[in-house]
Order: sequence, then structure tokens, then C-alpha cells
Amino acid sequence: MKKLLCILMVLAFACSAYAYTPGTYTSEAKGNNANVPVKVQVTFDENSITKIDVIAHEETPGLGDKAFEKVIPAIISAQSTEVDGMTGATMSSNAVKEAVNACIAQASGKVSEVVSTFKPGEYSATVTGHNGPLTVKMKFAEDKILSIETENVESPGIGTAAIELLTGEILDNQSLACDAVSGATVTSGAFLSAVRECVKQSGITLSVLEAREIFYPAKLDKVLEYEADVIIIGAGGAGFAAATEALEDGASVIILEKNEIIGGNTARAGGTLNAPDPERQSKMTPPVEDSVELFIKNTLEAGDNKADPELVRVLCSNALEARHWLSEHGTKWTEMVYQTIGGMWPRSLDEVDKIAFNGFIAPLAKKVAELGGKVILNCKAESLIPNEAGKVTGVKAFDVKNGQEFKFTAKKAVILATGGYAASKEMVMKYNSLSGLPTSNAPTSTGDGITMGLGVGAALEGMEYIQIHPHGNPVTGGLQSHFAGLIKNAIYVNREGKRFVEESGRRDVISNATIRQTDQIMFSIFDSEGGFYAGVKKPADLDNLKAKGWVYEADTLEDLAKQVGIDPEGLKATVARYNELVAAGKDTDFEKDEVELPISKPPFYCTPLSPTLHHTMGGLKINTNAQVLREDGSVIPGLYAAGEVTGGIHGTNRVGGNALTDCVVFGRIAGRNAANEK
Repeated sequence: MKKLLCILMVLAFACSAYAYTPGTYTSEAKGNNANVPVKVQVTFDENSITKIDVIAHEETPGLGDKAFEKVIPAIISAQSTEVDGMTGATMSSNAVKEAVNACIAQASGKVSEVVSTFKPGEYSATVTGHNGPLTVKMKFAEDKILSIETENVESPGIGTAAIELLTGEILDNQSLACDAVSGATVTSGAFLSAVRECVKQSGITLSVLEAREIFYPAKLDKVLEYEADVIIIGAGGAGFAAATEALEDGASVIILEKNEIIGGNTARAGGTLNAPDPERQSKMTPPVEDSVELFIKNTLEAGDNKADPELVRVLCSNALEARHWLSEHGTKWTEMVYQTIGGMWPRSLDEVDKIAFNGFIAPLAKKVAELGGKVILNCKAESLIPNEAGKVTGVKAFDVKNGQEFKFTAKKAVILATGGYAASKEMVMKYNSLSGLPTSNAPTSTGDGITMGLGVGAALEGMEYIQIHPHGNPVTGGLQSHFAGLIKNAIYVNREGKRFVEESGRRDVISNATIRQTDQIMFSIFDSEGGFYAGVKKPADLDNLKAKGWVYEADTLEDLAKQVGIDPEGLKATVARYNELVAAGKDTDFEKDEVELPISKPPFYCTPLSPTLHHTMGGLKINTNAQVLREDGSVIPGLYAAGEVTGGIHGTNRVGGNALTDCVVFGRIAGRNAANEK
């Protein structure tokens, strides 16, 4: 059912005021999963709710089910659904509350009068979004929602794009029957929750607006056909780099994107790109010497020499040019070169906002639009179309909203830029047997390009290699590197308060070591001089992080340890030992590459971290021209690939900061060669 609360009823009194008809009642409501509702059974005696069971759901494991564990006891204790939900699982929390409300209505037999008009005026509500407070202000006429304005700190291109989409849907359709935007479900849920609160204040019965359908064009009986020189599948970093290069070479371009928003996995990145940069590195204290050859050496060794040396040479040799190319297209950089987590050398540079959407996607998307490129959203590529000679000449696709079928003809070539497969449980299990770990990737990272490539005879390489990032949020799986402390000034400890790994080491080494610790969790410990990576620009930012439990702060190590569940004596002893090593100028315990400052100046900080599926190193086999290859090494004509959909570039383990370098370097190569395909 589209909406549980399309039944025209409103609860006008607190639960404790009802006299119930004893029995067990069942109802359901839409949660985070737009296709499978949360179904509950609620048992009543004459005066109270005695039991609540969730009998069916497909909410996010480790998140939605955790919300149930918090919300259900709270409802029973309060005998009311006016209880707090779980931060980060707003939609799952609200689903339980809405379903319980419907059961209460059944048990109480009380239905209020339906109000179908608004009380004119302006109303506001503030909720907790993905990144912090989210305030919605709405203006109403008697018969219409006039405007929706939002103040928020949500992620550019992800949360902000979801809010923009949902605002348009609500105003255009005068309806609350909106689905969450894929990839931004937490923000979507928070925004819709605030909107619903404003609507409640306006006096109208919620179900009146929930019963109105969201208009979407009907599916036509015919297949719609389009053509361009180059068809690109995927509107992420590699896709936009390829599109920009192809357009600048004079080709016409259409980009297909199955999501409702652009950016792909790149939009979730922190904006870090690796490249030897003598001009910046020479200004460091002390100056850092670097070279393309050292970059190649680091990349090959980090991947256990399983990468294709020719692809690695192309990656590393073109990295600095890629950075300059991005600068020419609007990317602005910080001045500080540093060693990111798993970076292996101080050659990482951040986009000035530390947000890849701002620094990579937004300027390239703007350029693509200026040059006449087209981006079609909600368009899922289904299969490639080869001609009799085996050349790929097009793409079959469909609209994910209404199933409309499309055929896109590529007059020159097709480029696969669909990302990896870390969000596909089936592919992860098939190639690596990993299970039970969350992912930092967009939910759309399901290996579509790999499947399509296999359909035309493409070879795969390195599919068994999946990188687990050690800096995952223990609840959501999202990355927390930007407030985990600078590596050279932070230590990683376990529940016992002890260091257990070299903080500047490879990502896979740190992740595997963390998995062996109590609760598969570690804690980054640093002080007020140790420094956050980014993301803490003002006191309000830190307050938001502390409120979410993403960062903890205390004036003593003992208090910090007690807050997060670390052994206080173990932590104090470990920090004292680490400070001795800093004073000696060398980490003889774990051989960390660089130690700079002791952990001694309060306040002290802690960021909890757990491993999360982060990057799939395997994918379609390509050559240095970004052409997709068959098992016999021959080229599949008309087919190129770039970004995480490819294999062979990173070996067993990707160097931190190399993903965006990969997207831009090989995206440009694919775009240039596709535009000049004969």
C-alpha cells in the first residue's frame, strides 16, 4: 500500500486516555525501504499497550532493527508514540510509530473528523538530519502549500539534492506521498518528518495529503530512441570526467544515471586526490621529496604487486596533470599536502571544502551542461547492444519510476562508469565471501557495469579484492576520516585502551587488525592540538558530532574513556607510553611513519571507528586506452570503462587518495578515445 495513513483517522488524545478493545491488531507503514513496509502487531488489554512486535520488514540491518529496539520499549513505557526515534534511522523509527498509531486507532475505535483545508500562516519544525539540525519553514494558504524553505547542514549534492527534489514533488503535487531519495534516505526521512510536523501545525488531516498521488508521466507503449556520439553510463566522477573530455573533443554526449541525483560514489568522497606535486611538497616542513617513480612504487607495493604495472604507470604519470585539469575546470585546492589514511606517502591534496561533490562533480557537471551534454536521471542501463561484428553500438535502458523503455544509439562508443559493487551483497559474497559488514558506498554501487560487460564477453580482473576501510561509522558504515584526527598526532586503541596497529599503515592491515579486536571496533584518540582532518570548522559542527555520538570530548583521558567504554587505566598507560615515543622522536612500538605531537593538551577527543566495505578493486579488464578487453586480450570495439568498474589498477589494496585520481585520469582517457572512435 502506498501510504498506511491514507485511512482517514487522527489520534486526538494521548494513548493513556483510550479505553481499548483487548486483542492483537496488525498494521504497516513505509520505512526506509520504499518497497517493503514495516509490519507490526500490537497487543492491548483494556487500558494499555502490552506488547509490540515487528513481524516483517526489510530495513537496513544494524540500523533499522536497532531503531526498533529503541522505539518499541519507549512506546510501551510511555504508552504513547510521542517518543524520540533513533538518530540515523528516522524513517524506520517513524514507520513503527505510524503503524502503532494505526493499531491504536483500531483498538480504540476513535476516529476524528477529517479536516481538508489549511489554517493559513507560516509554520516551522526542526529535526535532526544526517549531519545536524534541519529546519523546515512552510507557508500555507487555505487551499495550498505556498512554499517550503529549509536550513540545513546536509551533504552537498546528496542531502541537499534530496531536499530539493522532495520540495519540488510536494509543491508540484500538493502531496506527502513522497518516497525517500535513494542514497539520501536519512536526510529524506528527516526532511519529510519536519514537513509532516509543519503540516500538522496547519490543522489539515495528514492523510488528506498522503492520499494524493505523486504525478509521474505514464509509460508509453513504444520504446523511446535517442542517439549521440558517446553514451556514458554513470554520472559520477569518472562519468563526468569522460563526458567533459569527450565534449571538449567535439563529440555529442548523453549520460545515463539510474539514481535521482548525480554524483554516484564520488559525491560521498572527501575530495582527496593523490599526485606528486613538487611545488606544494617543497613548501612542507620538512620538505617532502616525491616523484612519479616513487608514486608507482608505492601503488604497486600497496597492492601486493598484483596490479597491472602499465595501468599503474598511466595512473601515476597523469595524476598531476589531472589535478591541473580539474583546476582549469573550477576545482579549488587547499595548500596543505598530507598523508591520508592508507595514503602511503604525503602526496594527498584536498578540494578546499573537503567535499568531492563541490570540487569535482559540481564544476564538471556545469561544464558538461555548458557544452551541450545531456544527463538523464532515473534511467537504468540494462544491457549493451553489439552489432554483428561485435562492436558495442548502444544501450538498452528503462526509467526506474515508470518502466519506460529506452534505446540509446552510440554513433562512436559507449563508456561504462558505473562504479563498483560493494553495495551488492550477492556479488560481494560471490567473489569475496565477506558478510556482515556495512558499506560506505552509495546503495547504487551494485556492479551493473560489470554485469553488462560480461554480457558482451568482457574479461574480469581482481574481483576477489575488496578494500575494507578502517574509518567506518560503527552504526551507518559511512566514513568518518574527516573527524578522526591527523594520523601523525592520533593513536588507535581497542576497548582495552591499548594500541594494536600502526596508524599510518595500509587500510587493509588496519581493518583486518580491527576486526580481531573486541566488538570489531577501534577508537582514534587525539588532543586539542592533534587536529581533525576536516569537518569541524566551528563549535556548532563539533556539537553536532558529539550529539550524534560520532565524536566524544572530555577534559581528562579517564572521563573520555568512561564515555565511550574504553578501559581508563589501559588508555592512560597507552597515552603515557606514546608520549614517551614522541619525545624520543621514533615509534619503536609500531613503527608509525611519523610522530609529531604528544597527546597531552585537553580537551581530549575520541572517534569510534569500525571497518566498512569501501572499494572494490576488481572489475572489467581494460588496457591503457581504457578499452574493455575480452578473455583473450582482444579489444571489444566501441566499449570503454573508467573508475571503480574496472580492475587491474589497484591490485589487492587501493592506496588512500588514489580513487579520485583513477576516476579523473582514466575518465579523461576514456572520453578522449571514445570521442575519436572510428
